Amino acid sequence: MNNKNKFIDDNKNIERILLHIATNLHTTKKDDNRVKALSIFKIIENQYWLGYYYQQGYGSLEIDETKAMEYLKKSIHIENYPDAMCRYAIHLIKTSERKEDGKIKDKEIQFEITHLFRKAALLNNNDGCYFYRDIIYNRKLGNEANKLEGFTFINQAAEKGHDKAKLLLEKITRNFNSFTRF
Repeated sequence: MNNKNKFIDDNKNIERILLHIATNLHTTKKDDNRVKALSIFKIIENQYWLGYYYQQGYGSLEIDETKAMEYLKKSIHIENYPDAMCRYAIHLIKTSERKEDGKIKDKEIQFEITHLFRKAALLNNNDGCYFYRDIIYNRKLGNEANKLEGFTFINQAAEKGHDKAKLLLEKITRNFNSFTRF
């Protein structure tokens, strides 16, 4: 290994260590520790955590949805955080222009929302599984219904402890059982 590659590897290791320290500080839920964590997130330029902190107003930051979404969108492409995918997709749902029937007007935004939730679901994110299932099972964005794929993802989320997914799976099972009695 040449010196340049060793330097890059060393920097990545340092970045991983700093990220680990910052996330540990964050989980203490103490304001002074979150300020310290924010400093580290800024140093290592972690787009996801900066977006999350702007969205939540942590680390002495004022809530700034615009900055939060800029950082979260970058983190989707750079860091591949499934939680960022879900947060950004939800933001698109909340802020997109609607038709009279309440559906999102822009087909590209509909596709992006579906894609983000599906990608998060495939990365085993519980919220991604739950929301993607809702979109494809109930045709929320005008897509073709895919009940089997929807059921697969809701089952996966329920198995991992997602409370809403558990309730929905119980409801689906109850409805199926009452249907099959006849």
